[in-house]
Amino acid sequence: VVSVFISFEGLAEFDHLNSFATEVLNQIHNFSGYFKEIDFSDKGGVIVAFFGAPVAYENNVERALEFVHALQDELLPLQITSNLRFKVGIAEGIAYAGVIGGLERSQYAAVGNRVNIAARLMMSANWGEVLVDEGVRKNRNFRFQHTGDISYKGLNKPIPTYKLAGRNLSLIHLSEPTRPY
Repeated sequence: VVSVFISFEGLAEFDHLNSFATEVLNQIHNFSGYFKEIDFSDKGGVIVAFFGAPVAYENNVERALEFVHALQDELLPLQITSNLRFKVGIAEGIAYAGVIGGLERSQYAAVGNRVNIAARLMMSANWGEVLVDEGVRKNRNFRFQHTGDISYKGLNKPIPTYKLAGRNLSLIHLSEPTRPY
């Protein structure tokens, strides 16, 4: 399962929040992800999405990275007209995925160490950054910059952390346009 956590702020007007949420949902759908939730707390707004649960594909990591890349492009106009800022954490690994809860209240969720690491990566990212773990960094279609082995709250050992630096243009065939899946 690839977990994607997006923290955002600066959307004071309902129309801006609606535009942001609509674009995120559309892009999650375009890349066959699963929208888990949007949450507002003392830490601000957070959106959680999964790729590989409940439906898995061979290229879940690539789908998640393409989702974030498309989101960055599509949200540029909104960033210009509002004070929108966002940051992203992405981690890949084994997670328990399924319906949790009881008869009266339940929800679909993915639970596990790598899900928690994605949340920690998001919290550690600077605004405008996408931080990923080692599993995501292995994708050859994108470039990453090692930011260090970082200790995160609740984890016993430092996690190799990478910043998404863009597409690996040497692997893109100009005759093949990038498109949603």
